[in-house]
Amino acid sequence: MIITRLEPKKQEKLRVACYGRVSSRQSSQEESYSTQLKYFQGLINANPAWEFFRMYSDKGKSGTDTAHRPGFQQMIADGEAELYDIVLVKSVSRFGQNVGQVQQNVDILRAHNVTVIFQKDEIRTDDPTANFKLSLIGAIAQDESHSIGENRRWTYQQRFARGEYNLGNNRILGYDCVDGKLVPNGDAWIVKEIFDRFVAGEPYGRIAKTLNAKGARTLKGGEFCLQTVRYIIKNETYVGD
Repeated sequence: MIITRLEPKKQEKLRVACYGRVSSRQSSQEESYSTQLKYFQGLINANPAWEFFRMYSDKGKSGTDTAHRPGFQQMIADGEAELYDIVLVKSVSRFGQNVGQVQQNVDILRAHNVTVIFQKDEIRTDDPTANFKLSLIGAIAQDESHSIGENRRWTYQQRFARGEYNLGNNRILGYDCVDGKLVPNGDAWIVKEIFDRFVAGEPYGRIAKTLNAKGARTLKGGEFCLQTVRYIIKNETYVGD
């Protein structure tokens, strides 16, 4: 009888990614972002069953809409391709502030055998109770985001009522800030035309093309595009005539 010795199969390490986001580009938050990176790298390196895959990140991006976070989108795409096994996130609010989007993206990653670990909230998506915890925390995060937006809007309204304007570093398309007051300048017609055409039912793209044809330019001297027109229309800090 021939006896063959079987060597124990070497356990492959789990590939661990991490995701970090700060909501603004202020220098005070840059330090927080840097600290986040060092923390995750140290955590992964300290676990013998883990190996670092890569860090996904977004700076100066809102948490309410993942469509405008390229780092987040790349993380999801790589998860669908099953390039990593685990992704570490500081908290649910860093992952997203929309309950539906948080759950949707967690489900996408879970379907491809990727576990999301929210360190601060102590939630792992491979835990059977994860969905309930995510719904609860996600709802709180969404409510906080809404409250911040309402508070900001109220602050703007109070400033407007007092005749105080301090927006866009005093650089506002169509206006100059003179002694704390907004005074229309030579570009005011651009703002008026944007809103007039929008009220008339024209789509953003057509408005942008019309403005460019008339020689209109943005504050930075560039041409208008669909996204620029949409931002102006939806900007809650806009002050009309």
